[in-house]
Amino acid sequence: MGCSEWVSSAAVDRRVLAAFLHFAHLFLAGTGIAVLTVAAWTVVAMAAIAAPAPGQSAFSLTSAWYFLSVLLVLVFWWGGFVAWAVVRTRRAMREAMEGDFAGASARLRWMFDHEPWLRLAGLNGAMWKQARVIEAYNDYLHGLYRDAIEIALEESRGLWLSPLKRAAATVAASAAGDMGDASVFDRIEKHRARARLRIAHPASQAILGGEGVAWANQLRLADALARGQELLAADPRSRSGLMLRAFVSAARGDGDAALADLDALRASPLLAKAKPAARELMTQLGDATRAELLREMGRLDEAVAIARGLVERPRHRVPRLIGVSVPGLAAARAGDREGAERAVSAIAQMRETWSFEPVFRARSAIALSRIERARGAPDRALAVLGDAVACPLPLLRQEGLLEQADARSALGDPAGAKQALEYVLEISTETRQARSARERLAAA
Repeated sequence: MGCSEWVSSAAVDRRVLAAFLHFAHLFLAGTGIAVLTVAAWTVVAMAAIAAPAPGQSAFSLTSAWYFLSVLLVLVFWWGGFVAWAVVRTRRAMREAMEGDFAGASARLRWMFDHEPWLRLAGLNGAMWKQARVIEAYNDYLHGLYRDAIEIALEESRGLWLSPLKRAAATVAASAAGDMGDASVFDRIEKHRARARLRIAHPASQAILGGEGVAWANQLRLADALARGQELLAADPRSRSGLMLRAFVSAARGDGDAALADLDALRASPLLAKAKPAARELMTQLGDATRAELLREMGRLDEAVAIARGLVERPRHRVPRLIGVSVPGLAAARAGDREGAERAVSAIAQMRETWSFEPVFRARSAIALSRIERARGAPDRALAVLGDAVACPLPLLRQEGLLEQADARSALGDPAGAKQALEYVLEISTETRQARSARERLAAA
């Protein structure tokens, strides 16, 4: 059975097949032990009969020590397989955090392609669940949110909430948060209920924080802020709590408060204790958020300095986008045509690579529109905004509509600009974008 057949099977079918192959392996192992023991007993017994040692019977020569030695061979066989799988899955996890989606996917895919044979040979148990959770995490980091959620939800189910199942639930929560899909949390209700009982636990913080991010992305800012405060009350160094509070502050236009939370996040001892790949990933995401926030606050030079550092460490799509777009915007405003064109070309290539991810398409469309408008091409700025104004996340949709209003104003279409600003206020009235729309409408 190939990977496509195995992985596409229903969850219950996969579990039944896994159990069957596990018992088949035990049968083969037991048969092998019996055959080897009988063969050894026969050989040694014949040797003892031919030349017995003084005062020692043939049976005593072939007593339990040989059976145990054969059993130890089997134990070492199992241990070797587990060690091999641990090394392979950890390497895949490291590649995922480093942004090497293809490398991590290929490493895991080889295991899944050979899963039936590896199970027959003795690789069973939690290693396969761990591999599936890492596959879901790799998909999440690459923007394949739906795939990540479906895999993670399947692995999070069961009566006993093991650490691996909690890890799967955190992946589902993270992907759902970035998508703004709060309905996913009803499907991990047992994990969410357990998280509320142990709110200071890192997995609990990730699950509850993911739900808060989903609320924030749907502009339920009061709920998101309350969740952030709840997480910080349980753990003042909570990464999820600080990120939620910074997100809400930035959405409401309080850039200084958001920067203070990002500073606290960067100084957190939890970041220093993280493994190098995880620390680099968290640092990049924090720097990307900081650069974008500084740009919104009008501190473009500071934003450019941070963004150029992101370009030197190209990994994940959002830091890469900000690392290219912020210097590109500065170049366009400074009249550097070549610099702006390089940024436009790089963003267009990224949009093609991640064409499947609507949220990234919206972010990149807004970034591209700003650069095009800054270099005096409002027609092209308006043309690329389709993905932004159709984005499933209300905050990005508001940002896209503000850009659309600017582009229409530059093209001499005040009626179109006014309509775009009115749409911003229809989405929400408590964001920075809404305040900007009100001010522009009042000045019109």
